[in-house]
Amino acid sequence: MTMSKKVQSKGKKHKFTFTFTIKDKKNKKKVKGANVKLEYKQGNKTTPVSKVTNNGGKAKIIFTVKTKKGSVTLSSSGIDAPVGYAYDKDLNEKYSDDCPAFSENCASYVFD
Repeated sequence: MTMSKKVQSKGKKHKFTFTFTIKDKKNKKKVKGANVKLEYKQGNKTTPVSKVTNNGGKAKIIFTVKTKKGSVTLSSSGIDAPVGYAYDKDLNEKYSDDCPAFSENCASYVFD
């Protein structure tokens, strides 16, 4: 899995757009139908979000938060892979650190 991020600030709100690409590690084909599940937390509120990958193996997850409520913590609830595929979080690409995104040592990310 690879992850990219885009943030747009509009007054008192931040709009986060995360794009995930799911590929089979053996044959490098993009995986259609994988359900990417995340949670974002701001303050005491945790909100689940999910999206199924398209024919190109991409899932775009978009959410908006209020800036006055502080930072946002993003974590993965997992990926449900279609039949014939197995998801291993330790094979994810590195995001902004030295370990695979959402693996045990990089389970969440904080965005201000």
